[in-house]
Amino acid sequence: MTVSYQWFIEPKDSFTNEAIARVTDTEDAETSKFCEDGRKHDLWCVPYSIVSFFLKSKRTDPLTFTVWVRRGNGKIRKWLFLKKKMGKKVVCEV
Repeated sequence: MTVSYQWFIEPKDSFTNEAIARVTDTEDAETSKFCEDGRKHDLWCVPYSIVSFFLKSKRTDPLTFTVWVRRGNGKIRKWLFLKKKMGKKVVCEV
């Protein structure tokens, strides 16, 4: 049994909203969706490849957005990015 994921991007400003609109269809815009935090959010439903593209673009462009995800038929929740943890420093004694 495979679990499907739906990906959403919530733009925080008009520049980011226009950038998302340029790479997706306007039918993918979903306004006022209830999310896990109990509030309504204006979201764009996008494939993960678009999420990945915008995350990489965020390093060089002034894009401000939040990524949301829905697993199966569950609630839409904020996606927590996995960050690499710094390894412990090993001090060698000579």
